[in-house]
Formats: sequence, structure tokens, C-alpha cells
Amino acid sequence: MTRVNFGFGALFALVLIAACGDGAPRLERDTLRIVCGIRDVEVDYFAEDAPETPLRRQMAANEPQASASEVGSPPQPFVGYPETFSVARGTPVRIRYAGELLPVGENVASIEVFDAHTHQSRARREFVGGQHPIRREVCESWFGGCNFARAIDLPTRDLPSGLYYVFLTDDEGAQTTPIYFHVRPTEAEVAGADVVVLLSETTWYAYNSYGGGSLYGIHRADEAGDVRIAQNRASRLYVASMRRPLLSDPSRQRPAFGSRSAVEAYFSDADHANAGAMRFQGYNDTSWMRVSPESNLVFSRLLRREGLSTVTVAMVDLEANSALLRDAKLLLISGHNEYWTTSMISSVESYVEGGGRIANFSGNVMWWQINIVDDAIYQDQLGHERSDRCKELLPASFGDTGYRHLLVESGPESLFGVNYRFANFPLDHANDVSDADLVDTYGVNRRDIDLSRTQGIVIADPAHPIFAGLNLRRGERFGLDVPLLAVELDGVPLTPSGEMDRSFPNDFPDNLQILASGSAFVATIEHSADRRFSFGGPKEVGLVVDVVPASNPLARTLSFGTIGYYNPLAAEDERFERLLLNTIGYLRETQEAGAGRQKGAP
Repeated sequence: MTRVNFGFGALFALVLIAACGDGAPRLERDTLRIVCGIRDVEVDYFAEDAPETPLRRQMAANEPQASASEVGSPPQPFVGYPETFSVARGTPVRIRYAGELLPVGENVASIEVFDAHTHQSRARREFVGGQHPIRREVCESWFGGCNFARAIDLPTRDLPSGLYYVFLTDDEGAQTTPIYFHVRPTEAEVAGADVVVLLSETTWYAYNSYGGGSLYGIHRADEAGDVRIAQNRASRLYVASMRRPLLSDPSRQRPAFGSRSAVEAYFSDADHANAGAMRFQGYNDTSWMRVSPESNLVFSRLLRREGLSTVTVAMVDLEANSALLRDAKLLLISGHNEYWTTSMISSVESYVEGGGRIANFSGNVMWWQINIVDDAIYQDQLGHERSDRCKELLPASFGDTGYRHLLVESGPESLFGVNYRFANFPLDHANDVSDADLVDTYGVNRRDIDLSRTQGIVIADPAHPIFAGLNLRRGERFGLDVPLLAVELDGVPLTPSGEMDRSFPNDFPDNLQILASGSAFVATIEHSADRRFSFGGPKEVGLVVDVVPASNPLARTLSFGTIGYYNPLAAEDERFERLLLNTIGYLRETQEAGAGRQKGAP
């Protein structure tokens, strides 16, 4: 492959940091990509800034029948994003917007705000006289943000704290996909809620490829001229901006509009009046949820339905106020929550040390350590050798980025009792590994892998309160009929007898109790401290654990080791609804009992 030499070093090395008005560090959006050794690369990382690329040609030629948009999803009439994802109540949200590949109307006719929990309209404003024209714009970059020229300021003084989405509608009836934003709760609201639901927006945006790339790949043109996402080690990026459209449509019904008549027909259907309403249509249609707000909201909706009060806290809220969780009664983590800054990590660590309770219905939790500057997520996906060379060029506030367990003394297992490196993927990941690699790398033949064990967890302690009312037996495989073990898993290495295997370097708390296990494919091979044993390939691992993760005996974490718990909750599966409610009840009851013992202690 031809190497592309950017030759920008002298230009961009001149300025690394410019002072913001508040004195915070500010980075030239592409400086780090240049000065950190990416000058000779096998892919054009800046393709979307080059006028000869297919997407630029489509935009310039005003081609309404384009086969791909800037996100690799169906083309859109127009799109938008919040300039800041989460704001304090009373601070206006600035919604930036632009026309996309399938223009319909000429002006924004209305803006409507919906409560993301209930899908009920909270505010609507109509515009007349061409106040907000729609003009086609190309997203400047995935790394520096789209920086669309036009914007609408949305007041939040009358909105309670919580997650919202906005629909912009043009004068022909075409709409944007939901534009999510968040109103940050106060410390008092957090303290007063029964459950605090942590959003996972840093991971949504890390996977968001709008504008030409994400932390996982870039857009390239194939031989036919169609734009595809190239995902390989060479195309993994260092930075992804949160100031880009997040094309997450919870209805999953929005087609690729090929004409104005198609748009009109779609929105004339009464079923599409609120295209943001999530409708469960079968498990084959829920994989999108893992990097969507719905992966968090299905938990919160159930708790509210059962009479529990909840508030949502965004990841970036923990950057804005590290003490926000201090007095929270219970923290619920769900969906795919992979990307954390040191401030976010420290906030949860402090909460746990203070006796905090965590219900962790997530997987791949706290795997990557990141930094956020100017709403851009900085993360070294290209290897630590280059990252080390870049350290002297980074602001002092950055610290390290990269694999969490390689950078700090304590890994995620110290907080959650599970770690991604001891589980990785559901067992059917073996289907993505060649026969030769299975034998050479993992020492197993495909015929020896029992793929019937891909789903379900094996109950180890059916008497534990979280399983109350489910009539489970020890050794029973629970959840075989749902995609429970989905996407990525966090686990505990086990011995053949089902006990924790401490042969491998780890930071698991001593009091960890394994409640259930599951079959995983450990792709990232771990080695014992003496290098005598390896841990990889098909393995039975601990997934559901009960642990006291701190010196404070009031602290407790229940972890479930998989991203996929949103699947049965989206389907309103009563068994898994009971499991969630049992877990919340157990954490609340043991907290009250522990507090009572402390109060009565001499």
C-alpha cells in the first residue's frame, strides 16, 4: 500500500497548547496526531479534509441518491449535535446543525424537546421567516468536531435534570435523528435519588464514526467508490470528538430516504410521529443499543415503574464535579461503559471508599483510560511505545492514556470484582478465529468447542438474595433463550473446581463471592506470574460476583459481567426484571443493615 507522508510537522509543532479564557489546556485538534509520530502512515487519516474524497464529491455534486453518508448509515436530510453534551440547569444548550446528503427543506421549522425516559414532549418552538436556514456542510473532522456554522440555543431553565433528545424539523417535514443532551443533577438531587443511573456517553462517541472516523476505524473508499469503515490496527485513531452528530435512532425504523416523496410518505405515517420511541422488535434488532442511551434507560425505566426514584449522571458530569456521587445511595452502571478519565475513575473510587453501593450491569467496564479536552476524547489505540514518546508533548493534566490495568496499580477488578482481560467475548467469538489460529494460538480444535454453551450463566449460589423467586438450582444454566452474554464480557479466572484462580496477576478483593459463571472466549491471553500457565481461548469464567471492594464495610458491588443485560430488559423479560429488582433491593437492605450496625457499635 502506498504510504502517505503528511509533512505537516513543522507547521503543527509550532503550537501545542493555547490558553483558553479559563486557563484550561486547549489543543490544536490535529496537533497530537502529527507530533506523536503519525507522519508516515498507510492510510490517509485526514481523508475527510481532502476535496478529492468520495464524500466531498457527493456533497459538491449535490447528489441526493448517495449510497453512503458520513457515518456509514443511511443518508440524512439534516443532522445536529449539542455543542456541550451535559450542562447545568439554566445553562442553554447550543444545538449545531447542517444539511446532509439528502436535502429536503430549506429552513428549520421547529425544534421539539422530548424526555428520553418517557418519550413525552417537554417543549416545542416554531420558527417563521427563515430564521434558521439549512445549508449543507461537511463535518470538519471526527477528531476536532464538525463545527457546523449554524446553531439554535435551547433554554434549560424549565427542564428538570435528566436526559433529553431534540428533533429538528424542516419546512418540508423532514427530521433529524434524535439529538441527545443532558441536564446535570445537583448534589442534592443525586443524594435524594434511590438510584443514580450512570450514562456511558464517552463510549457512544468513541464508537461514533460520523465525520470519517472513530477510535476504531476510518472511512475509506472501496474499488466501487463506496465508502466503507476500515477497521484494523493501522486505522485505529487517537482522538474522537463529542461535537459530532450521534446517529442513534431508537425506533430503528428510519429508512434510507432516496427522494422527497419517500420522506413525505415516512413522516405522514402516524406511527412515525415520534421516531424516538424505542420499540422492541426482536433480539436481532437490539445490538445497536450498546452504544446508545437506550442501553442505560431500559434499567432506569423499570426502576421508575416500580416506584424507585432515579437520576441520570453523565460521565462528563464527574469531570465537572468530582464529588457529585459522594452522597449517592446506589450507583447503577449499565450498557457499554468502556472509556473513563482519571477524574471519572477517582470519583467512583472515592464513592466506594465512602461506603458506596454499585450495581454493575455492564461489561468491558473501565477498560480504557482517556483524557477529554475541548469535548474531544483522547486515547492511544496505537500502542504504548509511541504513547511513551508523546508524553513530553502532552499537557501535564493529561497523565496516561491506554489500557487501564497497565497504567495503574489497581485494575477495574478492585472496584467491580471482574475484569475484561479475564473474559473478553462470548464463546461464539471462536467463529471469528481461523482454525489455524485456534490451534496455534489457543491450543484448541474447533470440534472441541461446545457452542451450545454460548448463552446463559451457570448458577453457583442459588440461595443468594439476588436470585430470590427465580427457582434456580446450583449448576443450572439460566438465560439460554436470550442474548445475555453479548458483545463483551468481564470476568474472573476460575480453577477447574470453580474457585478463583489467583495464578495470574490481579487485584481482586479477597472477599469476592462468585454467584454465577459463564462460557467466554478469552482472546487476550494472560500469563501467570511465573509464566508457567496461560489463560486464553474457551474458558469458564466467573461473571456474577458479590464483593466488598473497599476498607469501608458499607461498600458493596454486585457485578454481572456482560453488556447484554439490556437485551432481556428491552424485551420486558420478567425473570431479568426480577433479577435487577432483587439486586437493587439486596444492595439497599445490606446498606441499611450495615449502617445500623455501625451506629450501634461502641
